[in-house]
Amino acid sequence: MNRSVVAAAILLAALPVAAISAPAPVNLSGIWSIKGYSPTLKPEGGGEVPLNRKGKAAYDKNKAMAAEGDFEFDEFKVACLPPGLPRLMLIDKPFEIIQRDKTVFFVHQENRLPRRVYLGEALPTDPELMYDGYSVGQWEGDTLKVQSSGFRAGTLLDDSGLPHTTALKVGETYRLLDGGNTLEARFTIEDAGTFSKPWTAVAQYQKRPGYLIPEEVCAERLKTTAPRNLQR
Repeated sequence: MNRSVVAAAILLAALPVAAISAPAPVNLSGIWSIKGYSPTLKPEGGGEVPLNRKGKAAYDKNKAMAAEGDFEFDEFKVACLPPGLPRLMLIDKPFEIIQRDKTVFFVHQENRLPRRVYLGEALPTDPELMYDGYSVGQWEGDTLKVQSSGFRAGTLLDDSGLPHTTALKVGETYRLLDGGNTLEARFTIEDAGTFSKPWTAVAQYQKRPGYLIPEEVCAERLKTTAPRNLQR
């Protein structure tokens, strides 16, 4: 046997198991846009969001303020701060998935917001609170499963003002349908401070081959489309 081949085999055998990563079962990479956008996150199968008393009071307050044109409760809308999850995945603007061995990146057209999912890691027990939380994932067959926690309380779950507390945990699963042209996402919401039980919502995305995500700066948009309460 060729000496170089033998040497390469010995070197490969000496590598730690963690350094040899198996390829992902599917490739989610590409640009996607949501199908059937709705400002309200709805439970799978219909019915009402299972708000507890505290959550309902907070949601009702947000909706009442919005009806008066006051959006001070929505930092994303009034100050261009990151919207949080799953809201970031429900905005009616495309995003790109960039898939790597140890990381899956989501890069959104909305203010070019980035998000990183760390593969093969565990959620920290006491994560730093961030706008879009801290996300880890793993492959189970052809499905990418993601768990996120560590969310700031100032973000919202959807465009209708659905609130949450810092106890929020978001589970996500992503899988391809329709020969790879459709991406299905399932979001499981768990927050005992807002909801009486965990619940699940579903969204689908259409692949956008050839689409180029443009530069988009939220602060520029606010100059001409600021909510009424900021124009006083």
